[in-house]
Amino acid sequence: MASGTWTLAGLLGEAGLTCSACGTAGCARPHGRRYRKRVRDLSTGDVFQDVPILRVRFCSGATPSLMPAELWRGRSTLTSVIETVAHVLRDGVEAAHEWTVYAGTGESVVSRRTLRRWRELVRARLVGSALAWLGP
Repeated sequence: MASGTWTLAGLLGEAGLTCSACGTAGCARPHGRRYRKRVRDLSTGDVFQDVPILRVRFCSGATPSLMPAELWRGRSTLTSVIETVAHVLRDGVEAAHEWTVYAGTGESVVSRRTLRRWRELVRARLVGSALAWLGP
């Protein structure tokens, strides 16, 4: 998005977004632009400043957001969250917390409470849905 050589329909097609009313991305209009102040990569500690988020409005009234990367709740990169959750499930919360401290800048980039929430979320949804699928 920063290069300025993109089309809105192309970005929406790449993201797999279409309007629920007309079924295409041709009706989309720019609705606004926001900036996420800080996005952190949990595995390396890198911090990205002022990440642009483009809001789009479809003719159905829906307003999705287009981001230049996959973000987990707009604060961390998705791949680093998955890597951190793998550490939590394999090594436990304390070891994963130490890993994020050492992988980052030496400060706590994610709390133990958040790591516990992510662990329970993965157990409840991902593992639970896999077991439900295997059950029948």
